[in-house]
Amino acid sequence: MNTELNFKNTAEVGDMIKSIDFKPMADRPTSFVVGKVVEKGITANGFGGYTIQVTKRVWGGEEIEADGGLSTKDLIMTPFQMFFGDFDNRITKI
Repeated sequence: MNTELNFKNTAEVGDMIKSIDFKPMADRPTSFVVGKVVEKGITANGFGGYTIQVTKRVWGGEEIEADGGLSTKDLIMTPFQMFFGDFDNRITKI
């Protein structure tokens, strides 16, 4: 287990990552975003994390198309560390 639960060393600008929204559970479909890291450090929202250019979004186990949610033009931010509810492999380089 990642005892730090801090993913700041997982990826660099230009890398592709997958960021899972909620800890996987057998009775809950997965939700995640895949994208290219365009910034790393303090985000526009003021926390340490990755800013990701979205390439794929899955919510509740179903891929969301551009007209139904985040599009590939969108940027999202995912924190390096969560202070509650963090888990192993929340952010992975792909």
